[in-house]
Amino acid sequence: MKVNSTVLLTVSLFALAACSSSDGGSGGGGGGGGEISQGIFEQELPTAEELAGLPQEAQDFVAAWDDLNQNGTEERPNADATYAGSVGFAVESGTAEDNTLVFGDISLAADFTGDIITGSMTNLSAFDSETPPEGAALGGQLDLSNGAITDSRYTADFGGDLTLDDNGDVETFSVAGDLEGAFAGTQTLGVLTGTVTEGPVVDQIDGIFLADQQP
Repeated sequence: MKVNSTVLLTVSLFALAACSSSDGGSGGGGGGGGEISQGIFEQELPTAEELAGLPQEAQDFVAAWDDLNQNGTEERPNADATYAGSVGFAVESGTAEDNTLVFGDISLAADFTGDIITGSMTNLSAFDSETPPEGAALGGQLDLSNGAITDSRYTADFGGDLTLDDNGDVETFSVAGDLEGAFAGTQTLGVLTGTVTEGPVVDQIDGIFLADQQP
């Protein structure tokens, strides 16, 4: 997934890949030489040097995820709950300089009667070495499916088509993957992996998400 625009963003947020979760759950593939966050999940995160080259919003997102992952306690809520927060993932196209970073919003709804999790990822923007600092807005959204809750954990598939309008030239990217999450007090966090396909080109994606319980 390559975004064609202007200006320079030199560092990919997730020149990383998720490792397996601390109790053997799902996660992403190989390592990228970043910092390992060990706790609810075992996840490779960007180094301090890499984070320093990113917008403050991205730095705060990673720091908050890392803090909850290392210091939070898994706890299944007593009643149905909805969550809203942020998601970030890297489309790994080769070297870190070629990677595309995608940021956006995630919303989740947990039905503990049926042990079902639903949700979507919306308001997504892409950042790479050619986008402006504010990124390039992506059309479409990614929806969760086959979501299942087991104790304080949940899994789901996600997918959808994202579009990029580059001065009238619309590109379509098909995204498919799976995620694993955990409930931790009034928050939830997790990891995701998958693929993004444009024509014959298939790239891997790895990322994290963090959301707060809504009133």
